Amino acid sequence: MTVVNNVSDLTDAMRALLVRPERRDQMAQAEQSERESFRSLVRRGLIINLGSLRYRLTEQGIRCRATVEDSKAVEVAGASMSYHGWAQVDGREFEGHSVTTWMRDEHTLVLAGKYEGVTAAIYDGLPLDLDRLVETVTSGSSDQVLERAAEHARRAAPARFAAQLAELLGLFAAGARRGDTRCPLVLAAEELANAILSTPVVS
Repeated sequence: MTVVNNVSDLTDAMRALLVRPERRDQMAQAEQSERESFRSLVRRGLIINLGSLRYRLTEQGIRCRATVEDSKAVEVAGASMSYHGWAQVDGREFEGHSVTTWMRDEHTLVLAGKYEGVTAAIYDGLPLDLDRLVETVTSGSSDQVLERAAEHARRAAPARFAAQLAELLGLFAAGARRGDTRCPLVLAAEELANAILSTPVVS
């Protein structure tokens, strides 16, 4: 069994299999075309073969997946942020970490990094998983803002409006995923979403 301390020797196809499960403890399915990558991950002890190209990550696989996710986050640092339309508005050092603040289309992204890697991200005031960071930076992010606002609305909005508001924002998020980002209603919904995300939950 090979011990993997980093991901430099993993192919893109092998990395894709590691991050495919929605949750790290969830089962996933490989395609026939991915059979060789699947076998390589089994040999390395990173996944458990459940038969018929179904698999689950081992403990080592979970750690390796975290490294893959962090290495993806490195791709969005520095110049690539500017390339994707983000403008840096602040940068400082804090406890050995470089903390930079970026803006695009009134959305704010705060990145904390060490040794040129990204260790934490906050998007529009909420923590962002590193495995979603590249997607957020490189794509129009309206749907993600609206989805998070829909979830937050269930807790932050008055009880009699929460469910309907969350459902409405979910519909707008689906529209944004289809590319309806220029629709005036979606633009207005984004403003509402940002207001909801900035509303604290009253316990």
